[in-house]
Amino acid sequence: AVVSTQSTGGDEFPQDPDGDSNDEDEEAEAAEAERQKEAKKIQTFVLPTPEELEEEGIISRDQRNERIRAVLATLADFKTLRQEDRNRKEYRSLLLSDLCSHYEYNEFLMSQ
Repeated sequence: AVVSTQSTGGDEFPQDPDGDSNDEDEEAEAAEAERQKEAKKIQTFVLPTPEELEEEGIISRDQRNERIRAVLATLADFKTLRQEDRNRKEYRSLLLSDLCSHYEYNEFLMSQ
């Protein structure tokens, strides 16, 4: 069988003369896509309900900092990372509340 080569920048890559794609490559790509999908689910911040926030009470500074980072990351890529049933205003409200607690400001000062 004759294998043709494609030269790009001095590197040579053999090409399949029949044009058939490799099943292993397709399986690897599908597995990688599934891993990325699962990682995205893990990265998605779950916005607490008002009831959960009331029950939570005072949280540690580290937990609040972690939640601030998670909300900021969600707002940075809101279309893909948000919870489907929540809107941007809810995320911003939680962020404002956490920032007020963190910096010991009131909402008026924080919104200026």
